[in-house]
Amino acid sequence: MASNPVKYASGVLLLVMVGDGGSPEVFTAFCTINAVRTLVGDTKTNDFNIPDCTDPDALGWLAREKISIEYTVTGQGILNTPDVIEFSAWLADTASRNCQIIVDVPNADGGVIFAGPFHLTHFELTGDRGTKMEATLTLISDGEIVVTPTLTVASAEEEGKPAGNRNRRAPSRTAHTRAHETEAA
Repeated sequence: MASNPVKYASGVLLLVMVGDGGSPEVFTAFCTINAVRTLVGDTKTNDFNIPDCTDPDALGWLAREKISIEYTVTGQGILNTPDVIEFSAWLADTASRNCQIIVDVPNADGGVIFAGPFHLTHFELTGDRGTKMEATLTLISDGEIVVTPTLTVASAEEEGKPAGNRNRRAPSRTAHTRAHETEAA
């Protein structure tokens, strides 16, 4: 029997990239997110109790209709102190920022980019005697998040993008999605 091992990746290959709002927009990873990173997709539902017509006293079954979807990103790590001003400003800003959450492996191995606007909704600093100061961040999606496979080196070159480093990981340009460029931090 042929072996079919799991295609796995290092945890540091889950990248949280934040756009600068420029044109073209440049995405960088904050050094503070250097430990745990999570991406959670969640849907909200309306629940309906479906009664049994022949036995109204019987337990009904719940039926659900999905009504919305959101993504939440958390990141934490040893605090890179120059990031504090940026995080504080983003937390106080009413506008969302474009972000890319990247599973930074080749497309054939399941590489994917979650791209769209996110609000910074939680910024926490912790410190204790004998330890290094740490930070925790929470981002919540603000509208549609577009999920696209990462580009291969060949498809990046076809689009006229450099094939090196993070540029080959930008989502392909299509009529229904915004084009996002990534540059090495």
